[in-house]
Amino acid sequence: MGDEFASSRELALQLGVDLVTELCGAGADAADCLASAELEDLLAFPGGWSIHVDGPGGLLEDTPRALLAAGATHPGELIVGTNRDEWGLFFAAGVETGGADAASLSDHIDTTYGPLGVEVKALYAAESDEEAPKAFGSLMADINFHCPSRALARGISELGRDTYLYYFDQPPAYHAFELDYVFGTKVLSSAFRAPKNEALGKIMQDYWARFAATGDPNGGEDPHWPVYTADSELHLTLGAKLGTDSGLARERCDFWDRVAFQD
Repeated sequence: MGDEFASSRELALQLGVDLVTELCGAGADAADCLASAELEDLLAFPGGWSIHVDGPGGLLEDTPRALLAAGATHPGELIVGTNRDEWGLFFAAGVETGGADAASLSDHIDTTYGPLGVEVKALYAAESDEEAPKAFGSLMADINFHCPSRALARGISELGRDTYLYYFDQPPAYHAFELDYVFGTKVLSSAFRAPKNEALGKIMQDYWARFAATGDPNGGEDPHWPVYTADSELHLTLGAKLGTDSGLARERCDFWDRVAFQD
């Protein structure tokens, strides 16, 4: 997988065929047809297609990973992190049915990752149908959230800038649930009837406010939030048990880091 996308080359090619068939029909010149297509029609195509703005001719000169490696980023400190059950939001909202059982999880991995499937299955094992949704959720959370955030923290840290990595663990710890705590709202907490830990919210608001003012979230009597480095892997776990930890998804994220640079 030499690019930044999780989908295999075969899936991408099939998506192109489906797009041309839907918008242009048989016998049309695909390049001319798509070049003249209306933006609204392209965006409405129900195939998971989305616009990418990186690379030559795009808004960004290259992929974010390449720009980060070259040090072409905005100067300054960084807070970055993810939530324990990122993909649980999509299960709970009823918009995600992947990995419903062990067979569908296995098929998804084989189709998407091809020859890497054996390694992926070893990292996200499901011995039964009951275990499959959790394994699929962990896989999707890692490749979309946990591991990219860790890679960003590593990249910024290696540029010599203070970086603070967090791991939000307050149940249900779905995607975006930390925003209620940072901004003092109850949008997702109310929508999912999840009691909010107000004490944790106060601590998190203090961290973010100090960071915005000084570039350092530490101060007061709150637990110390260590600067992240690739050597220490230290991050702050934000939950009922608040404190420093290390090695977040290390084995799995090391694998995805390696895969991202394969030709």
